[in-house]
Amino acid sequence: MEIILPPGITGYAPNSQHATVADASLAFTDICETLAYADPRFELQGFVRALQGYGGNHDAAVFTYQLHKEVIVLCNLYHPYVGFVINGQYADVPELKGFFTPIFTVLPAELLSTRLDAENPLSARAVSRLHPDEFGQMTYRQPEIVGDIVFHRWV
Repeated sequence: MEIILPPGITGYAPNSQHATVADASLAFTDICETLAYADPRFELQGFVRALQGYGGNHDAAVFTYQLHKEVIVLCNLYHPYVGFVINGQYADVPELKGFFTPIFTVLPAELLSTRLDAENPLSARAVSRLHPDEFGQMTYRQPEIVGDIVFHRWV
């Protein structure tokens, strides 16, 4: 899957702080709670919210899967993108994808794990439309992969 990230996805572009944050967070919450009710293999442990003070451009829902694995679902608050993390790595979780696709685009682990490199056409195109302020943050934060930009998973 190839994607060109829209300007404002990081939350650092001018005018990126608008109503979609509340709307995305509410839709994300509803889907996660529905998922926990509809599929007993996934037990919702809780949410980590950007607006609770940690900052960032995403909310997260933490699930346990069949009491063994921790699955974290990340939701970008500025554009309708969702990704999954297992053991600190982006992962594809087909059992969850269908719950989110009516509203969100589920980004595959392969795309989120793509290394940022000007010589890599896939990553160069992915960031080609970002706002100059977002490139400034990238220079400062030094993201290594596409997922670092989409979900502020940078150091």
